[in-house]
Amino acid sequence: MPYLLKSAKAIVRSTFFLSALAGLLATVSFAPFNWPVVGWFAPWPIFILADRYRHSLSKMIGAGILIAFFICTFAFYWTVYLFIVFGGLPVWMSLFVFAAHTFFLNLKIPLFLVALGLLRRRRFRSLRLMPLLLVPLLGLLFDRYTPQIFNWYWGNAVAGNPYLVQVADLIGIHGITFLFFVITYSVYRAVPMLRYLWRRRRSGMRTMTAMLGRRIVLRRFAVPVLILPVWFFYGVAQKMRYESLQSQLPHARVAALQPNSPLEKYGESRVTEEVVNDLLRETIPALAEQAFREADGRLDLIVLPESAVPYYTTQDDQLTRRLGVYNPNFESMVVQLSSGYRTPVFYNEIAIGVSKDRHTGRPKIDAYNSASVYNAEGERAETYHKRILIAFGEQIPYASFLDETGLIQLVPESVRYSRFKPGDRFVMMPYGHSGEGRFLPLICYEILDPEYVRDYVRADGADFLVNITQDRWYGKTIETFQHYELGRIRAVETRKAIVRSTNSGTSGMVDIAGNYARPLYGPVFTGQEVEAVQIFEVPVHRNSPTVFVRFGNHWMWIPVLLFVLEFVARRFRRKR
Repeated sequence: MPYLLKSAKAIVRSTFFLSALAGLLATVSFAPFNWPVVGWFAPWPIFILADRYRHSLSKMIGAGILIAFFICTFAFYWTVYLFIVFGGLPVWMSLFVFAAHTFFLNLKIPLFLVALGLLRRRRFRSLRLMPLLLVPLLGLLFDRYTPQIFNWYWGNAVAGNPYLVQVADLIGIHGITFLFFVITYSVYRAVPMLRYLWRRRRSGMRTMTAMLGRRIVLRRFAVPVLILPVWFFYGVAQKMRYESLQSQLPHARVAALQPNSPLEKYGESRVTEEVVNDLLRETIPALAEQAFREADGRLDLIVLPESAVPYYTTQDDQLTRRLGVYNPNFESMVVQLSSGYRTPVFYNEIAIGVSKDRHTGRPKIDAYNSASVYNAEGERAETYHKRILIAFGEQIPYASFLDETGLIQLVPESVRYSRFKPGDRFVMMPYGHSGEGRFLPLICYEILDPEYVRDYVRADGADFLVNITQDRWYGKTIETFQHYELGRIRAVETRKAIVRSTNSGTSGMVDIAGNYARPLYGPVFTGQEVEAVQIFEVPVHRNSPTVFVRFGNHWMWIPVLLFVLEFVARRFRRKR
């Protein structure tokens, strides 16, 4: 029995177990599991391994890479599916690329662990000032500035709490990350001292060390005891305020259609002419008719998701006809829906343009992942070109260099020719019978970038946000729920409702209080790979900008300045 107990302790203390535990806790803290209470403990293995391996840089790096690997394996395993389906890579190569992805696009984890370990060394003792400020600041900076494709932040580990997330209208998701580390690191540092005091008490020893330990514990627990209640009750007040406010606001009636259009996978084509014609003549018109009927004939906007009609455009000109991307039936369907129901139709398409090659000066064809709206008269009103393109999916990093050197030939063919050009301006889309309203369009992953959405809202305001996406590239996995949940925080940051329309699930709406809204018709969350219709009463919030929209992340200078002032003051006291 003692041997088994000793073995169990050795396993629990092992780097492998702690890394797997970090990955598991981080995964179940947000969608689709949504257990934010366990998120508080997700970074503890990082703290433990940083203390344990502080004298070995290689071990700290290895431990950080292992934690990043497990977080990706548990939470973002669907990336392998994407490499196989979209990239056309064999399974073995997809696994290899996934392993590299877990490191290079999660550098914030090993960098954070190494920084914590180095600060525990004697030579960096002078920097160990205000650790309850420095450690959260490091976690925030690595979270904010290291590269990643699928933007998830440590603050998302607790942002699933409907009350704690409300502070995002002041300091955004990065502010939640900072507060998260302040509290979880405070508790982590207090626990060893609690264990020490407990042992002393059981042995009946009362020493000066024990008295000092009690003071340390009280001081460390004072931080979360003071911050957490204020944070929580602010959230309660804000949630109640905005839930009451949105019942008094004007509303736009919006229909989101989910046609469940097929993918054109690498090596096989399911998007045949027959399939496209069926979408244009049967599936989408039938869903629109259902929506119009269930809305009692009153709609302000009809939303089609990304890739509802794959790889075609309604842009009619000589170039699109020569390239074969113009589909007259597509344009005819949009005109009939918008003019027939007297309702603007918002949809995704490919747009084609011509520009000069910067190297040769010759004309070159540009393709855009775009979204357009036709007004109630059946006329094109506005077109928005997606500005944040997904690496490898929509654009290849350093594509110009690869073209010039010929290395582009090493990139799989399906990825090599799937490049789009990013848009260069914000566009507000009209809705309503007279086109008097304005909504903000976001395509796919654009909803995950808090700074981009903030800049967009700040540029021209908006009544609400519409996010169209195609999550079918990831199969029936947890990705679609993660995408939805991670984007939900934008509604709180901006206090604008979000209508999310997907091709194959999960579609829905988030209100200005950050709640998943119940539609007038249809389910709260649509199923995956099914056809569906939802009708929402979307609150139109034409408010003054939130603190976050107005000032962004400038609050980050406050902890930086506090740390610098404390450092200077400490050095000055030492000289005296």
